[in-house]
Amino acid sequence: KAFGRWRQPPAPRPCLPSRKPSAPRPRARPSTQTHPTRAMSADAGAFGAYDFDGDARWAAYYARLDLSNVSAAELPKVVHRLRAKWYKKNVDADFDLATAGAAP
Repeated sequence: KAFGRWRQPPAPRPCLPSRKPSAPRPRARPSTQTHPTRAMSADAGAFGAYDFDGDARWAAYYARLDLSNVSAAELPKVVHRLRAKWYKKNVDADFDLATAGAAP
């Protein structure tokens, strides 16, 4: 009576057949068009060169933020992400947030 009076033991799970590894996919040839990483680096360069300290709009936005619950170790990452989002919204709407990269 290990499973109680009315409870049935669970049914055994069927064994799944082993899966054969598929053949490796052939690598795509490089495109002759503009390379996407080069375009991304131009966006990242413009974002990195932007003067956040000299922008009154960023200063006003940053002053309204409550970052008291963010640890000191996480603060640079959080501020970098907030800068990237603010930059996309207020400076360059075509900016790709993925190109912002990690916090310096």
